[in-house]
Amino acid sequence: MLASQCTSEWVALPPQPILFGFFQFIYLTNRSIDEFKRNILPDFVCFDSERCPGLLQFIVVSNFNNGLTCCHRDDLPDEISNKEVTSFYQIENVFQSLVQRCLTIGREYSCSDSSLFYCSKSMKCISYHRLVDGIQDCFFGEDESYSACSLNNSNRFICASDSAKCLSLVAVGNGIQDCPFGEDDPYIYMAAEYTQVTYSKFCDGSLYGPYINNDYVDEMYCEYWPCNTPYTRCDGYWSCMNGIDELNCPFNSCPLNHHACHSYWLENFICLPFEHLYDEISNNCSFDGTPLKRHVYFDNETKTNKNDMLAWYSNTCITLDKLCHSTFLQSNNSEETLLTCYYSSYHSSPDEITKYNGEYLCDQFWSNPGEYQGQVFSTSYLGFIPPTLTIPVIKPTVTINLEVPKTYHIDIALNQYCHRGIFLRFGSNKEKKCLCPPSSFGDRCQWQSQRVSLTLQLNFRSVTRKRAVFQVIVMLIDEDGHIAPNIEQLTFVPARDCGMKYNLYLLYPDRPKDSSKNYSVHIDVFDRLTLNHHVSWHLSIPYSFLPVNRLVARLTIPDQIQFEDCSLDCGSHGRCRRYDNKKMLFYCQCDSGYSGLNCNQSHQCSCTNDARCLASTHCLCPLHRFGRYCFLEHIACQLNKSPCQNQGLCVPGDTRWTLKEFICLCRDGYTGSTCENITNRIEIKLEHHLLETISSLAIHLITMFTSKKHERVTLFKKIPINQDTITVHIENPFHIVLAELFNHTYYRLILREVFIPSESIHVSLKSNQRCPSINELGNETWSKLPLWHRGKYYPLLCRQNSLIACFYDDTLICICDSYRFANCFEFNHSMIYNCQNSNICENNGQCHVNNETCPTMLICTCPACFYGTKCQLSTRGFILSLESILGYHIKPYVSFRQQSISVKVTIAINAVTFIISIISNLLSIMTFRMKETRKVGCGLYILTSSIISLCIILLLTIKIWYLLLSQMAFIHNRILLKFFCVFTDGTLRILSASYDWLNACVSIERLLTVRKGAIFNKEKSRKISKRVIFIILLLTTLTHLHDPLHRRLTDDFDIDEKRTWCFVQYSSLLDQFNSAIVFLHILMPLSINMIAVIIMIVLIVHARSNVQPHKSIYVHFRQQLNHHKNVLITSSLLVLLSLPRLIIPFFTKCMKTPRSPFLFLIGYFISYIPTMLTFLIFVLPSKTYIGSFRKAMNTTKCCRR
Repeated sequence: MLASQCTSEWVALPPQPILFGFFQFIYLTNRSIDEFKRNILPDFVCFDSERCPGLLQFIVVSNFNNGLTCCHRDDLPDEISNKEVTSFYQIENVFQSLVQRCLTIGREYSCSDSSLFYCSKSMKCISYHRLVDGIQDCFFGEDESYSACSLNNSNRFICASDSAKCLSLVAVGNGIQDCPFGEDDPYIYMAAEYTQVTYSKFCDGSLYGPYINNDYVDEMYCEYWPCNTPYTRCDGYWSCMNGIDELNCPFNSCPLNHHACHSYWLENFICLPFEHLYDEISNNCSFDGTPLKRHVYFDNETKTNKNDMLAWYSNTCITLDKLCHSTFLQSNNSEETLLTCYYSSYHSSPDEITKYNGEYLCDQFWSNPGEYQGQVFSTSYLGFIPPTLTIPVIKPTVTINLEVPKTYHIDIALNQYCHRGIFLRFGSNKEKKCLCPPSSFGDRCQWQSQRVSLTLQLNFRSVTRKRAVFQVIVMLIDEDGHIAPNIEQLTFVPARDCGMKYNLYLLYPDRPKDSSKNYSVHIDVFDRLTLNHHVSWHLSIPYSFLPVNRLVARLTIPDQIQFEDCSLDCGSHGRCRRYDNKKMLFYCQCDSGYSGLNCNQSHQCSCTNDARCLASTHCLCPLHRFGRYCFLEHIACQLNKSPCQNQGLCVPGDTRWTLKEFICLCRDGYTGSTCENITNRIEIKLEHHLLETISSLAIHLITMFTSKKHERVTLFKKIPINQDTITVHIENPFHIVLAELFNHTYYRLILREVFIPSESIHVSLKSNQRCPSINELGNETWSKLPLWHRGKYYPLLCRQNSLIACFYDDTLICICDSYRFANCFEFNHSMIYNCQNSNICENNGQCHVNNETCPTMLICTCPACFYGTKCQLSTRGFILSLESILGYHIKPYVSFRQQSISVKVTIAINAVTFIISIISNLLSIMTFRMKETRKVGCGLYILTSSIISLCIILLLTIKIWYLLLSQMAFIHNRILLKFFCVFTDGTLRILSASYDWLNACVSIERLLTVRKGAIFNKEKSRKISKRVIFIILLLTTLTHLHDPLHRRLTDDFDIDEKRTWCFVQYSSLLDQFNSAIVFLHILMPLSINMIAVIIMIVLIVHARSNVQPHKSIYVHFRQQLNHHKNVLITSSLLVLLSLPRLIIPFFTKCMKTPRSPFLFLIGYFISYIPTMLTFLIFVLPSKTYIGSFRKAMNTTKCCRR
């Protein structure tokens, strides 16, 4: 008895309250020790009623004198009082329900703080943040049943399967399915994704995923779902009542159109012809869950009256409700009626198959499940669109018995002898030796090397280079530029090593290391094909005092080599370079045979002549060589004997492991391990109306796999100018090819039930191939149903709309196959195109990669008004460059005869304008060389503008031919291209602005002449004009000086063509200044000409009306127009010819696509029309100037005589 050890009537064990301080356990001392060992539950449980008021309503209270409320164990709930516990460790689980009551039940009648939620039944206040968090904080669950969406908290998770349920983020990923479909928990949701909502699992007779009202959602609303689908076809189960989904399957051993039937009595299989099988329904289809009772008969035309039977081979499909209607069976001929071809859970297999006379044949139809069972997406019945000459046959899979690898016995004791090294026996006496890794040293590899452990991952994405090979040199250097002797070399092939992580050990040169030196990691990247330096990085070692430092770096190799000027003195044997990751840190890249911080230390280079010397003992070998000094040649990739076909590039494997491995980097159009196969070639022809609205095309390739989810690869192709066909080379297998234009406009291009390698496909993108949205095909209510509901009606859409080839919703794209079944697959319509956060595209261009898993190539699709590889070139502004208008229409490496019509028209217009301008301006110069024409400033203005006009047409002609020859790739000299780029464009802008201002000066002087009349001072006008001309030339030059200073050449690889553009790019502030200057030089002279004409007419009419008041204003107006028509015509022509330069850019904003250049080409040449019509504008309308012209002509004739 416990009383023998205790003097009191009861004892508290443990002496302090346990279980969150809620409960004090009381044991009576009259209990025996054996009873205590069998069950250690206390006799009484005491608690503080203030802290745990929720227990008072469940127990019978027995008071003790310790201030606590107590109850006997038998008065506790049955789940506690009936338990037997032998260990204190079990008590917590037993009392968990009481603890939960204490935590979740209170005695509060309201909440004093508005930020608290009141549990009305549990009488407890909790924070609003604890609502719907997956944890029941109120005993009666008020907090979990509350509609938390009304809180309008953006930090809550909204269930996709129930938008009225908003979870706290605490409930997301807690392993509990809080949303109906479990999308709040990523692990549960991912595991059940394909069984819950995958389209292929709909209505297949198997129960998957979530359920509503005890019915699984994948088997609900299946009344319009066909029983014979690509997913039930040959899966080993009869989904159709006549088994047509299992007829003629590859694994069926029966003849064509025969079912295999198993006989239990005869223990064999017999083959029954499909056309001789009939069905008879024996019950009234109560639809109460009882399967149909069927009798199947075999009849080979012996029975004549079959009106009460349904033939299996009929082509007419009936629904289940009609099948079960007796009047229907009596009124329909069996040869015109088919068993229901829709899936139903009431289908059942027949009990036995007999002849009509009752003779037994067999018991159960049998079919063998095929290889396509359980596919996420199947290509069965897709067909071949466009048709192919030979349709491949689907072959059954062949099982290959793999050789079981041999296992070797490993002596664990000997293996541990070398710690982290490799144990071996050496010599005749089998002495124990250890081969140590770089991280260890010692006779048993027992010591750890002082080192830098570097984990390196490299990325390379290019817009031009498809077959890049880099050599990466990783070395440890000190502050004096001394290189540690142990360097690491890696051959990085982006197409092969995508995502590869390299774990490297860089050992310090001394052991132990010299603590007085500061070391860092220097990484060089060289082009392995040319051995040219590409980029360098610098990695600091943060805690140099540690014996082992671990560094992790993910580095991106830039597409182009970027050499920036820096100030470090590297002498005559080195060049100053910047680190790519630390722009303010410089180093000297030394020539072969030199090293040191400033490349001032020479050494003997022992490398072969075609190698590059990195240090005295390290060489950078060409691709076909290896070894310390590059004297060894690769066996696999020999210089003159490459295993790669069709000009493929052979890249050897890592020589540290093998000398035989290699990979081939194939050029466009070829694929295979040795580039022996031709890639699939697709030519897509676009309709003309589409070419006017798009500049690029997204091509989606969908590939089906037997055992995993389908794969999507998206390619982007730019549409070449003056072409309506784009060509795509596809290296990987595909089954569906879709084209996307813009705003989710999809077109079905190609269907291949079976992939055909090395196929050339010609297809046209037509409007009848467009995939409409389900919103266009169904009503709004129907389209808002959840996928598991509305998806059951998708096959009906294909049957009701016989002209559509496909359609899509927010998660799926569906193809109407050859049997008009909607074969759907998941498709992400909202994919973000930013090249995985490595967007190189400028001006809001979309960046695309060639492969989402292993991207190596980039392409930018540009918004309107921008073009170029990176969308870096713009067509905005008041003055469009000729490059942006005409550049893409010039075909490189093509003769002039094969150039586009726009190029030929440009050359023709230039030839005409050149001839007219030369004649006009030479005649004007002849006219204004006469002294009488230059007595006033007006003559000097026109003479100067004539000379400028002549220069403009000469420069314009040079500009056009320079653009033509450079884009045709006939000019390659960079210095010459740079000169023409800077000189012609900048000078043309200066001369054009000067010409406009000189014409404005002519209008101003003529206005002054009319205003002052007889008192006009000609000599003063002449002197002022000389100063004005100098000021105009000076100011226009100064205001346009920023243009040539910011012009540069840029190489651009666009639409598979290399082009060199003359490109100007300003900062945002300078761009605003340039726009203001251009606007000023166009608008101000134009305004002056317009205002001068109006004021001139008003002044003349006013002056004449004062002299002759008896005449009306109208008469004076007509007389003065006729008298000064030469002046008015001149000014009006200048205004009219200048207006298109403002109107076209103002209304069009920019040239959105270079495909239709003629409007902008006309506007470009119109701006130069005044310069070639100087004689027509200024000389012909004036009698004075005509007289001077005749005198000049006569003088010229006299001189010739």
